[in-house]
Amino acid sequence: MIISLLGAGSETLLSELDSAGVEYIQDYPPLGDIMNAPNTIKIIKDISDAIPWSAIAAVLIAWLKYRSSRKIQVKLKNGKISHLETNGLPPEKFKELLPYCQKIIAVETKKLEKSNE
Repeated sequence: MIISLLGAGSETLLSELDSAGVEYIQDYPPLGDIMNAPNTIKIIKDISDAIPWSAIAAVLIAWLKYRSSRKIQVKLKNGKISHLETNGLPPEKFKELLPYCQKIIAVETKKLEKSNE
């Protein structure tokens, strides 16, 4: 499964995946290529070829609900596209959908504000 991160602050999803123990590989486009989602990750399957769907679903739903400026777009293997927002699918339903996903785009539409430390 491929997840593309789009928008300033979308990379915060990586620390959430790390905390949940979900392994991934970061993939960057070649220098000079223009991309709208320059940071792409691929979820790694473990030894049993099982992907931790419930962990991934929980992380994505929690990440989405944390800020109203976040959106998730899902492209299924059959070509159908779904948009998830804070009032979207519950984690249980999203977990059922994940095995059929070809690509996920996690979008942060607003910049994160820096704290004055």
